[in-house]
Amino acid sequence: MLKNRVRAHGGAVSRRALLASLPASPLALSLVEPVAARSTDPLVAMHDEWMSLRREWDKLAKLPGNESLVTPPMVELEDRWIALEERMADCTPTSLEGIAALASLSWYYLAMEGGEEDAENRAVRSIWQACTGKAGNPLI
Repeated sequence: MLKNRVRAHGGAVSRRALLASLPASPLALSLVEPVAARSTDPLVAMHDEWMSLRREWDKLAKLPGNESLVTPPMVELEDRWIALEERMADCTPTSLEGIAALASLSWYYLAMEGGEEDAENRAVRSIWQACTGKAGNPLI
């Protein structure tokens, strides 16, 4: 299993950094106030932007001629989402939505490395489900 997820044109976020940014225990969930306004936790806005960049990159990747995945627009989008990932990993969530945003980011890398049913992945999925009240896997 990879310790670092390598991207199409370099750079990596370690699993340790992603997991360290998540709450350490269920007690942490009880200490976070329910979300009243999405704008109060900066992680939520960063996650929304990260998802938007990922979707835009995926659209470009499906276009003819972009098979190499290193066209200038794709590299620019990837650089932006990598910068967001780094900022997200350095933030402490202040809401359940913020915790869910970090769980979604963690899920993105963990599920690619070990499959959805590894213990680490199930734990991240459980945190995301507890924060969102949704069933299934985190949205990525």
